[in-house]
Amino acid sequence: MIKKMTMNDRSIMKKLIPQTCSVRFDRSCTGGITNKLTGSTPNIRVLLIELSGGGQKSVVLKKTSGMIVLKGSILMSRGNMLLLAELVMSHKIFGYKGSYLRESCIYEHFAKEFRSIIPEYYGSLKRHLRHECYICIEKFSVNSFGGMKDYTELTERIAHIAAFYYLYPDKINGMMLNRYTAGDYKRGKHLLRKMYVKLDNTVFGELECVLDDFLGNLDIEFSINRGVKTISHNDFSDRNIVNDGNIRIYDWELACVQNPEHDLVEFLVSVAHKLKNEEIAALVGHFCRTFYGSIDKDICDEEFNDILIYNLLEYSVNKLTLLRTAALNMELSFTKIYEKNVIRLYALLKENEKNGQGT
Repeated sequence: MIKKMTMNDRSIMKKLIPQTCSVRFDRSCTGGITNKLTGSTPNIRVLLIELSGGGQKSVVLKKTSGMIVLKGSILMSRGNMLLLAELVMSHKIFGYKGSYLRESCIYEHFAKEFRSIIPEYYGSLKRHLRHECYICIEKFSVNSFGGMKDYTELTERIAHIAAFYYLYPDKINGMMLNRYTAGDYKRGKHLLRKMYVKLDNTVFGELECVLDDFLGNLDIEFSINRGVKTISHNDFSDRNIVNDGNIRIYDWELACVQNPEHDLVEFLVSVAHKLKNEEIAALVGHFCRTFYGSIDKDICDEEFNDILIYNLLEYSVNKLTLLRTAALNMELSFTKIYEKNVIRLYALLKENEKNGQGT
């Protein structure tokens, strides 16, 4: 059920797009930016605006706020106040300062060379005293993303973005990206262990012991100098990608500075069940050649494979733990698929390690 239009919606739209003369719900398209959300989603509004110069535009008005982050933390803690406090203070997703502003800052400062890769951005309204921000972006009417052609193009694009910001790190200024330290992981690993042991972990089989050891040494593993660090989307799954004739990447609110391979790993976790082993190898190889070729840096197969294993394990004890915990409270059917994909990808990477070669 669609909530009633409010004066707040109207006033916000007129501030963001001054030529707006009227605002109403776009009842023909109520599923968020790509029709994946229901019209009742409280923080996403699909609006149809009439322009004073004639014509109309379907847009998405997205609200981000500190309260939304807090509500997510409460959901994850399941009433445990100590766990709630630790989530807010030390989790990689929930525990960051000014998170409600990040996506708007990224859209505002995104390099012009890659503007076509993100949604068209119409502006944002920041209310610092309320710790909230309204972002207005385009609404996509078509989403036909999928298949090796799209996956290959996407892999190339994310590699080019990562390479650009590695070569021009000053371009990151103003984006409010998270920069994690070994201290952050040292504090966070105790929280992750509390969340992790509550889950039914038998699904991972032999990998379970590896993940347990990795969790215990998470800060030490992070301290090992693996690869390079640059901008990372940090929520890079097929759920945040659309193809309307041009592949776009949205939902950048979790972006941070880390190995660019993290995005590759997270994307493969979301789509590996649709791919053959040789197709996974082709995507991994394409990313490696594109990224390291763009920054003119040599990397051996063994080193690259080690970076992939680290990021897969880090994703498993961090982001996937969060998704699995969330699945206890809401319907997230894809988590079981992700778990199986993690097991399969880990087996492929360990086989490559055993054979002394890259994927």
